[in-house]
Amino acid sequence: MMNFKNQCGASFVFWVLVVALFGFLLMAGVKLFPIYYRGLSVKTFVEDIAAELDGKNPSRKQVWQKIAKRLDVNGIRNIKRDDMVFEKDKKKTYIGLDYEERIPLAGNIDVVVMFNYRQTIDQKK
Repeated sequence: MMNFKNQCGASFVFWVLVVALFGFLLMAGVKLFPIYYRGLSVKTFVEDIAAELDGKNPSRKQVWQKIAKRLDVNGIRNIKRDDMVFEKDKKKTYIGLDYEERIPLAGNIDVVVMFNYRQTIDQKK
């Protein structure tokens, strides 16, 4: 029969594993926070551009110039012109950005975060 008086609390190995897990989650959070913060900035300025162009009939070039200007001001370098979405029909224009960011997490493990932001612009009648 085991003597339970000698066994109290968690073992050293358990605490090492808990600290390692906490450290890994903290490291992942520190690396992912800037990506999501930039993503929030991109979402905000796509919404702002759509509101600014509402009621107008913008061209692809005009929309990209506005996006590129905001990307430059915010210091976002990984979004290219090919990531822009621009579709037109008779009454609406759809703009947005579809892009992904990849960061190394640990060793040869990467994390890929995908963003898809779209807005609708109503054209003049």
